Amino acid sequence: MDAKWFLSSLLHFAPVIGAALILLFPSIGSSATVAVIGVSEIRTSTGTTLNDGSLVWVGTFGAKTDATIQGYFNGSNTLTNLQNNFSTFATGQINSSFDFNFGNSAPEEATLDYTTRAGSQATFGNQNIYVLVFNAATAGTSDQVALFRSFNAGGGTYKTFSNDNTLSSDLELSTGSLGAEILFGTTYSTSGDGQFRMGSLTQAAGITSLLTAEATRESPFSYTITANNGPTSFLATYNGGALPTGLTLNSATGVISGTPTAAANTYNIQLTSIGSLGSVSATLALEIKNAAITDPVITSPTTDQTAVAGGTYAGYTITASNSPTSYSIEGGPAGLVCDRNTGEISGSPTEVGSFEVVIKATNASGTGPSSFRLVVSAPTVVFANKTFTPNISDSTTPPIVTPGFTPTYTKLEGNLPDGMTLDSSTGIISGTPTAYGTKTLTIRATGGGGYSVDSNQFTLIVTTTPPTLNSATTVTGYVDTEITYPLSSARSSAVAPVDYYTIVSSSDPSVVPLSSLTPSTGVFTFTPLRSGVYTAQFRAYNGLTAGSIGGGLSPILTVTFTIEVIPPIFNNGSKASKGQYVTVDGKDYVSLPLNIGKEFEYSDGKEATSGKPTSGFFSPIPGLPWPSPIIREGSGLNEKITFRPTQAGTYGIRKTISNIGRTGGAQTVTRDVIITVVNQAPTVAGSGFVTPPSGKVGQAYRQYVTRSGAGRSAADPVSFNATGLPLGLSFANPADCQMGLLTGTPTKAGNYSVKFYIANPKGYIVQTATMIIQP
Repeated sequence: MDAKWFLSSLLHFAPVIGAALILLFPSIGSSATVAVIGVSEIRTSTGTTLNDGSLVWVGTFGAKTDATIQGYFNGSNTLTNLQNNFSTFATGQINSSFDFNFGNSAPEEATLDYTTRAGSQATFGNQNIYVLVFNAATAGTSDQVALFRSFNAGGGTYKTFSNDNTLSSDLELSTGSLGAEILFGTTYSTSGDGQFRMGSLTQAAGITSLLTAEATRESPFSYTITANNGPTSFLATYNGGALPTGLTLNSATGVISGTPTAAANTYNIQLTSIGSLGSVSATLALEIKNAAITDPVITSPTTDQTAVAGGTYAGYTITASNSPTSYSIEGGPAGLVCDRNTGEISGSPTEVGSFEVVIKATNASGTGPSSFRLVVSAPTVVFANKTFTPNISDSTTPPIVTPGFTPTYTKLEGNLPDGMTLDSSTGIISGTPTAYGTKTLTIRATGGGGYSVDSNQFTLIVTTTPPTLNSATTVTGYVDTEITYPLSSARSSAVAPVDYYTIVSSSDPSVVPLSSLTPSTGVFTFTPLRSGVYTAQFRAYNGLTAGSIGGGLSPILTVTFTIEVIPPIFNNGSKASKGQYVTVDGKDYVSLPLNIGKEFEYSDGKEATSGKPTSGFFSPIPGLPWPSPIIREGSGLNEKITFRPTQAGTYGIRKTISNIGRTGGAQTVTRDVIITVVNQAPTVAGSGFVTPPSGKVGQAYRQYVTRSGAGRSAADPVSFNATGLPLGLSFANPADCQMGLLTGTPTKAGNYSVKFYIANPKGYIVQTATMIIQP
């Protein structure tokens, strides 16, 4: 080969210095020579030099686009795609190692034997020339392939076959073109070594980063996944899960980094590159080693610590670098221990003072020491004085204890009050004291490790004060009416219960008798016989009966009893000699069965239930005529009225009775008696009867059977009754019969045929109606 041509070719490929050049020289007949010139090699993806006899194809992909060709390199289908879509012009084998140095005067060659095919012009004419290099003698036994495309010397166009299937002068083949893009991403050589790499037939482009790596535990580590199929993201897993502890993957850059803390071992990491041609995987053998062993260095804080003697130490854990295998301490107070496996310091110190605690961490290399100051203070226990009331359950407040000291309590000096005990876990003294006295005590508090401290001297006083009566100091009652007055005592923790009560004096024992008090309960009961204002004095006692405890007599309580005279009150029975008495809207009425010529007599002047009236008289009711003719006999409370009506109508008589109150004034009450005289039987229209509306089972019912309802005058002589009413309904009382008011709660549904009886002194009529009760 001409040296001048060689140099010009080399200059032409200056942008890719360090890359191999494959030259296909024209040959007469049916052969050509391929030579590699440069400082690099074509090797397999793992760096192995190609063997002699490796297969070479020269040919074309026809008019296929770059994107279509890239698609042929697709995982396990790569070889099939090449066999189906690559038109072979010539084949041959490599007959040298393809390992050359720059400057060799005669490049080594691989000879291609080919034969011009019939009709080859249509097959190869004007199409780009490609060279495929396999890593075996036949494509079927190969597992890797490299792709090169021809490049015109001195120009930027690709080399093509002529229409007559002959080669133009000096065919130059370079990896610095499409071949690099198809198999190797943006570069066609492994960074730093200048070697060409072949692509895997089963993994398309494949992962190009080294598949072995080493990391040191607890030291920074970084590894970058590289692949040559235009990756867009990466995956990395160990046993289908997370990476060894301390390592993470940046899925966008493919960088595995971190500080590994997993156990020393070799971890097979599954690497996956994902790109436009699909995903490819490889296994990274990551060996994590232990760092070189050096003495541990203490990393836990060494600031001053505090503790309380007898209390549970808050705890301190020794930590150190360089994988310690054991821990220990020296110089601490008695009661503290160190767990040699975990480095935790615990316990209850039993010495008081300032201690320099030496802490140590040990591994196979040696021991790393450090220290901190531990100040142990003495605890205190303070009890408060307390006053108790005899026979009253009570307790002391919990003692005030230095935080961190949780002792048990025992009595050291002195005695507890009778009836009281000490709780050994809380230090609370409780119970019901049964005797007076003052007790001085000292309690011993014992904490962890047997460390003890004595409390201050304190006193418990069992005492009480006399009771205090807090009953009402004014009472109002009435002549001839029993008065019940209960005495009560104020209660507190300083007052014992009352043993008994007594009456000290009375301003008039004939009205407020001294014998009317029950001493054990304090209930004072009497019935005054006359009005007036009277006083009585009372006291309560505690501690004066056998076996009781107390302070004695209470202060005197003076109570004022005001006795009034009850005003006259009419009773609620039949007040006239004849007729039916009813009360409606607070007014009393007498509806008489009185026809013209019938006699009415009213003479009972002593009709008060209480109040003892002392005077009385009859008078007209304003707005109603006075009965006429009428006969009046006697006077005052004994006056009698006789009336024999001569014509129908409504008449009124007012009865007034009175007595004298406590202060001398008259106390007066009145009653109106309205007499209705009728001369004919009732009628339905005249009574205002209406059929009662329907009701519902379980719901309260209240309805009138007259349109006038509650507005009707009770003086109306018509009254109502009925048979066949729904169960649960009735005219409940005479007033309801007078006013026609049905009340109750229906208990059974149905349609009821009811006979209503409408009556007056002249007779009655019957009205039938249907009442409906809904379920």
